[in-house]
Amino acid sequence: MLRWLRCTGGRECSNGVRLLREWKQWAESCPGGWPVESDKLAMVTQKYGQIEEIIGIGSHGAVLMSHKTGGTCKPQHNRCYALKIFSQGQEPMQYDHRRRVIAKFPIGYFLHHPHIIKTFDLLPVGYGNLCACMEYCSGGDLHSLIVASRQLLPEESDCFFKQLVCGVLYLHKMHIAHRDLKPENLLLTDRGCLKISDFGNAECFRIPREDRVHMSSRRRGSAPYISPEQYLEEPFDPRKTDIWAAAIVYIAMRAGRNPWNTATDRDECFRDYLEERRVGKYNFLIREISHEHSCELLHSMLSIDAAHRPGASELLSSQWLQEIRCCQAARLG
Repeated sequence: MLRWLRCTGGRECSNGVRLLREWKQWAESCPGGWPVESDKLAMVTQKYGQIEEIIGIGSHGAVLMSHKTGGTCKPQHNRCYALKIFSQGQEPMQYDHRRRVIAKFPIGYFLHHPHIIKTFDLLPVGYGNLCACMEYCSGGDLHSLIVASRQLLPEESDCFFKQLVCGVLYLHKMHIAHRDLKPENLLLTDRGCLKISDFGNAECFRIPREDRVHMSSRRRGSAPYISPEQYLEEPFDPRKTDIWAAAIVYIAMRAGRNPWNTATDRDECFRDYLEERRVGKYNFLIREISHEHSCELLHSMLSIDAAHRPGASELLSSQWLQEIRCCQAARLG
């Protein structure tokens, strides 16, 4: 993990001038005006600490880092939080989007696992917008690490992959499919622990006291990680889409790129992959980045027929993942 730590380094707390400038730039990027009421934001910072950094800004809001210190209990509170503000830009958060954010909040709130990002709160910040208060990961996201490193070493990729599969297994045991696994949604602590984040596309595939798995019919996620059955007009098992996406994440870590842009016959690289499978060959990119046991498992995870893909528990019991030894920080979170 040493090379990864050198790549990410430690984030320096923003000084007041730069923070104020970034706040102003964000406000100006919202055509509808400033998306947060100061008194509502004050309530958030009172509970979760002063804002010290703007981590990222997007079309639907911003992610901030706050630092909470002090308190009456001992040891005193000293913790950073990620504050994700949901905003629609031109106007207050549209009703459907707001309802979706509120509906997905319990998923992150009630999950407790070392490889799942913890969500603490969902608070109003004015103008119909919301702020989710979450666990802060100072190591950034896996996508940034891949870009900075170009490609990860085998032992790095294997460790992160095993952590990812552990998180996916927990989700599936809780009857939840993530549906949007990709490096951008995999956050890293400064100790090398991977945590699955962003449950905006997640869905529950089994209702309590029911044995039946509810099939899905909606295509979700980012194009390079979407499994081929999602392009068909037939219901599918949402768990198997997570298995497919996890395999693409591993390839991205080792190769520094995705094997194709979309898993459809319109994509030349995917057409080549289909032909390789038809004649009984392993994909050339998978062969380049893997050994005997990992190559076979990745090949099965990327089966065109979703029913032939292994489940997360089967992955963890495989010889490849059984041989991967993760550090204590990765095991405990």
